[in-house]
Amino acid sequence: KDMTGIRQRGGRYQIRLFGGQDPVTGKQVMLTGSAEDEDAAIKLRDKFRRQVAEATAARTSVTLGYLLDEWLAGHQVEETTRTSYRVAIENFLKPAVGDTSLTRLAQLGARPFEQLYAELRICRRRCKGRQFIEHYTQGEHKCDKRCAPHTCKPLSVSSVRECHAVLSGALSAALRWGWITVNPLEAVKRPRQQHPQPSPPSTEEAARIVSAAWEQDADWGTFVWLTFITGARRGELLGLTWEHLNLSAGLLTIRRNLVRQNGMTVIKDTKTHRMRIVNLDPETVAILTAHKQRAEQQCAELGLTLDDDSFVFSYAPDHRRHCDPDA
Repeated sequence: KDMTGIRQRGGRYQIRLFGGQDPVTGKQVMLTGSAEDEDAAIKLRDKFRRQVAEATAARTSVTLGYLLDEWLAGHQVEETTRTSYRVAIENFLKPAVGDTSLTRLAQLGARPFEQLYAELRICRRRCKGRQFIEHYTQGEHKCDKRCAPHTCKPLSVSSVRECHAVLSGALSAALRWGWITVNPLEAVKRPRQQHPQPSPPSTEEAARIVSAAWEQDADWGTFVWLTFITGARRGELLGLTWEHLNLSAGLLTIRRNLVRQNGMTVIKDTKTHRMRIVNLDPETVAILTAHKQRAEQQCAELGLTLDDDSFVFSYAPDHRRHCDPDA
C-alpha cells in the first residue's frame, strides 16, 4: 500500500499533505486529517490529493473576519456606504462566521451562509430562544429600566441582502487574490427582496398636511409642498442652493444629497449618483419665488445679498448654513 503522507499515532492514522504556499502568510498550507484504519486514511489522503490537483483546496488559513477587514480597507465606496458595511460586518457577520477559516468555509459550502440569513430574519441577535437581559451599554453600569429582557427583532430583508453583498464582494476579492480557488457564496441563494408596498396620502390628506405645515411656518410649508411636488429625498432638498433653481424656466436640478454620518453632516452625490431635472408647475414657481423674496428680505436686513450658493432651506438668516436633516 502507498502510505505516503500517512503515519500511525496510537490507534489512529494521521494524514498530512502539502497544499501549496499561503499567499497571505507565506507559510506552507497543510491539509490534515485522521482516520481509524489504513484504508480510510488512504481514501482521505487521495481525496486531499484530488483537491490539490483540481485546485479546489483553500490556499490560505486566514479567517473570514481577516478577509472582511482587508477587503473593506481597500474597497472604493462612498463613506456612508462604508459605514453601513462596517456595521454589517461588526454586528452580524463577524460574530457568526468571522472566526471561521476560509478553508473550512470552502469545505462547508453554502449552508453556513443560508443558515445565517435564516437566523437573522428571526432575530438579529441570533438568540436561538435564549433568555437574557439586553443592557443599554457594554461598559460597567448599574442596571435600570433601560436594561430589559431580550425581545426578538428580525433583521430587515434589505439589511440581510446588504450582508450578502458584503460577503459577495469580500469572497470575490479573495478569489481574485488567489486566497481561495472556489467561492462558496456562488451557490448561496440570495435573500429575496420584498416588493415595496407604499401607502401615500390621498389628495385630501396631502392638502391637510400642507395646510397644517403652512399654518406653522411659511418656510416649512414650502418645504413640505416641494416634497410632495418633486418626490425628492429629504437630503436632496436640504442640499439645494439657489443656483439649482431656474425659476424663469421653471426647472429644478437635483445634483447632490445632504446626509448625517458619524455625527457630521456631509454633502455628497445623490443616492443613485445621477443628477435629474424636475419641471415645476406655475403654482410651485410662485411659491418658490415668494420663498426667495423672504430670504432676500432677511439678508437685506443684515446688509447682505442672497447669493446663488446660498441654501434654499436654512435656519440661518443669511442662508449660508444648511438645515440639519435630523431636525
